[in-house]
Amino acid sequence: MVRCNLTKHEMPATVAAIQSYVSGKKYKKARSLKSYDYDKLKPHIIPSTKRNHLNELFCTLTLRHIGKSPEDVERHLKGKKYTRALARCKIWMCKLLLFFFVYKVLLLEFVCILNTLEYYSKLLIVMLSYLCYQISLLNFEAQKFE
Repeated sequence: MVRCNLTKHEMPATVAAIQSYVSGKKYKKARSLKSYDYDKLKPHIIPSTKRNHLNELFCTLTLRHIGKSPEDVERHLKGKKYTRALARCKIWMCKLLLFFFVYKVLLLEFVCILNTLEYYSKLLIVMLSYLCYQISLLNFEAQKFE
């Protein structure tokens, strides 16, 4: 007996049995499922975690369950709902990136302003302390003449 690693099907160890199985519909479908690269769809299409849909995929953009066959996935990717949702997602991502960019620029400007204010406040403190020193000297000299 020979066992297929892909489908776990057992068959007699004859050439005719193996050829008939390899040319059959079940093996071809299992091979296409195994060879399809689902990782390229990863951010938006993930394996489902629902109890009744464990053998399906889930689209995070359209919130729909999809069959695992490559035909079902391709049909969903070419569909109207997915293309519109993907366009909306790209627009929102651009807006989000723009917001964070503007936020970062404003934050950097604010930090620069604070740094400049800190510099000027230190300068102001030095100047005030110098003025206080000068006033104290004047008071001291004024007391001499009294």
